[in-house]
Amino acid sequence: MKRRLSILAMLAAPSCVIAHNEFRLNVAPLSPVPLTRSAQKRVAVVLRPSALKPRYDMTVGMLSYTFTNSRALFEDGLRPALRDKVAQLEFFGGEAEGGFDVYVYPKLEMDISTSLGSTCTVTVTFAVQGADGRLLAQPSHTATRSYALVAAAGDECNSALSEAVAAVVPVALAEIDNT
Repeated sequence: MKRRLSILAMLAAPSCVIAHNEFRLNVAPLSPVPLTRSAQKRVAVVLRPSALKPRYDMTVGMLSYTFTNSRALFEDGLRPALRDKVAQLEFFGGEAEGGFDVYVYPKLEMDISTSLGSTCTVTVTFAVQGADGRLLAQPSHTATRSYALVAAAGDECNSALSEAVAAVVPVALAEIDNT
């Protein structure tokens, strides 16, 4: 009897293999922000690894998900939004050097759940600080999308991400004019 149970356990083991799904994060292109008093301002965007992970790895049940490209998507998205609107725009992977008028700190949180259907929840937060370190604004937006097929998780997470970014970026970057 013991031998039969161990054979059954060995036969069942391959069914415990986790299916891995990898997706690249991206957002819809951002429009230029309508700034009117920022042409002489220097802006630092600080992409901290703790706030923008290189990889978002999540496991739900027997499925694992990896989302990549968070840093590049914020760099690529913010460049056109601030092009020709500020005197200088620099991106930093850690703490920024001093001498900037405004510091922008994006943060991305992601979660996949299958408790009541499959959903992807994305929260984007932008902290905007003046040169003196004073917090000027910290808008945040959470968006959730449902999906039925695992292959659709990437598209739905990117849709939620696009919504959150579109809601937060104009509000956060408008603060550049107010410094």
